[in-house]
Amino acid sequence: MSAELCAWLRAERQARGWNVPEMARQLRQAARASGDTVPDNTALCTYVRRWERGQVGPSERYMLHYCRAFGITPAEFGQAAGPGRVAQVSDRLSGDDAAERDYAEVVRRYEFLALSGAALAALLAPPLIHGWPDRQGPPPPELDEFLLAQLRAQNEGFRWLDRQRGAHGLLKSTTVHARNLASLWRLTDPAHPLRGMLAQAADACHLVAYQAFDQGRRVQAIEWYRCSAELAARGRAQDLYVFAMCGVAYMHARNHDGDLALSLLHQLAPLARSPAAQCYVAVYRAHAFAGLRDHSDAFLALDDATALSSQAQNDTPSPWLGVPDAMFVQRQRAMIAAGFGSSEALGLLSTLDKQTPDLFQRYRVTLLTDQALAYARLGDVEQSAHLLVEAVRRNHQVRSAEKATRIQAVRTVLTQTGGGNAVKVLDESLDAAEGAEPSPGLPADGR
Repeated sequence: MSAELCAWLRAERQARGWNVPEMARQLRQAARASGDTVPDNTALCTYVRRWERGQVGPSERYMLHYCRAFGITPAEFGQAAGPGRVAQVSDRLSGDDAAERDYAEVVRRYEFLALSGAALAALLAPPLIHGWPDRQGPPPPELDEFLLAQLRAQNEGFRWLDRQRGAHGLLKSTTVHARNLASLWRLTDPAHPLRGMLAQAADACHLVAYQAFDQGRRVQAIEWYRCSAELAARGRAQDLYVFAMCGVAYMHARNHDGDLALSLLHQLAPLARSPAAQCYVAVYRAHAFAGLRDHSDAFLALDDATALSSQAQNDTPSPWLGVPDAMFVQRQRAMIAAGFGSSEALGLLSTLDKQTPDLFQRYRVTLLTDQALAYARLGDVEQSAHLLVEAVRRNHQVRSAEKATRIQAVRTVLTQTGGGNAVKVLDESLDAAEGAEPSPGLPADGR
């Protein structure tokens, strides 16, 4: 391997502030995202050191993992490797290895980011919406301004019903609506002047993703967030794209994979993002750090989000992100503070409780559960159990599987602190809730 490539690998690693173990961790994460497996950390550290010393060159397989880790294209890696290696990398990418072909497709798929002067080496699998078979039926309606207004109104109607009633009775209908919109996008002539405005399809997919998450179906939620990102990218709706990718990252954070969530958000860095978009990314970075139990970095990210929310007040409201204000950041800070057992959480949650209309039942369940968690962490068993009883009662109305899981998680924390009459009443409420009607599944196609 050339001395230039050795020096380049070392310089790129050091420019990111990574030591050798961190470089190995980044390569492992990139490999996992593509479905590949790599040796254990000790062996991988040895490989990195040998590659940087020029004792042996990384294989094409590891070159691709370096591309993912560094956020560059194979062509850019090849240029650093020298003219002879450019051909090798290009030849290898046109070969039969499925993971490498997938990565090449990802790079092509994100060419739209060139508008922002960036090339995103994404952590996503190939697009989902193009794998959906077209269903037999009448031809799609003619796309015009009136139809677009109708679709926008339908999206808002589904979202309003979701806020009022929860996802339990809506998920199937919202899923059909989103699929119909995606099909309309697919079947509309690419040359149609209004086709690019079908970001409503991406917006509908985003809502389905959230509803799937609410009903405890995180795998499907990730897929729908990715569908939303795919459509937003092709419709050049950058704010919606960022919003959808934040959703993917949040699912990983909730699945206790904070490292993957952070890497995914890091891939958005090359975009010229608005303060509103930066605020959202900072908030979901905080959730990723919280998933790693990194208290300091989580609250630093929230401080960044607060500053960015102030900057966003001077911008034209984004149709997808709105204008994230201090209350939006406070809601996230309260949730994260409660998870850490910080006394700060109770003051934040009390303020939010007063500011939140009773109409938004699902969020009130979140508030009650977070307050119960904060009290449980602080050792106030009676108050925590009392709040959970009310959360169970309200959740019976919105039927959120995700909220039910969070309630059970707080009950588990209380298990370590003993019993009491309030806990007994709570257990009776939980037993009664078990007999409630189960949450609805997704349509037969799994989406």
